[in-house]
Amino acid sequence: MKVKVVEEEILIDFTNVLSTTDIHFNPVIKKKNYLIKSFNSIPKKTTRILGVSINPYYFTCSCKDFRAKAKEFPKRDFRRMCKHLFIYLSKYHWDEMDSLTKILLEHKFWAKILNVIEIEINENTFFIGITKESIFIIYI
Repeated sequence: MKVKVVEEEILIDFTNVLSTTDIHFNPVIKKKNYLIKSFNSIPKKTTRILGVSINPYYFTCSCKDFRAKAKEFPKRDFRRMCKHLFIYLSKYHWDEMDSLTKILLEHKFWAKILNVIEIEINENTFFIGITKESIFIIYI
């Protein structure tokens, strides 16, 4: 399977998959952007960090970067993450997060991940990450 991003479309080439599987292969594809999961252990209160107000439970921040991204992306979307939320979550709630969320959050800033898309193909879940230089796939 090959994955390629062209403008806003993700192209998936099933050529190799088709040649090695049953002729009746008919993929059911569901695509959605990766959303940060809620963590019940995080209090529902607003707190201050580095001069801004954040509410990590609701995944909000008062900083300029977050407010701009909030206009563009839906609630809990991975791309809304600002450095203030990242610092707070990594300092106080890192052990409560699942491995995939940790990996994606760490690499959002260091590898400059632009987006992560969750794709379900015949009940198999793939996460396709997109950076300026490359595409990566995580299969769960």
